[in-house]
Amino acid sequence: MAEDVENPQRSYPRALALVIPLSIGSLLPAVARRASALGNWQQWKDGYFSTAAALIGEARGWAIS
Repeated sequence: MAEDVENPQRSYPRALALVIPLSIGSLLPAVARRASALGNWQQWKDGYFSTAAALIGEARGWAIS
């Protein structure tokens, strides 16, 4: 694929430097909003992400129905 790109030694690092912050910047606020909606920060320990996902899913299902 590098044969089709002009100056890949310059283009790929520039593209990554642009895409990585944009990806983080677009995903992090959504994750933070959903995590803060639970409001029970004291329970956040190892393995709590599956519990949080279930709670968020229940709330989302209730809002849709």
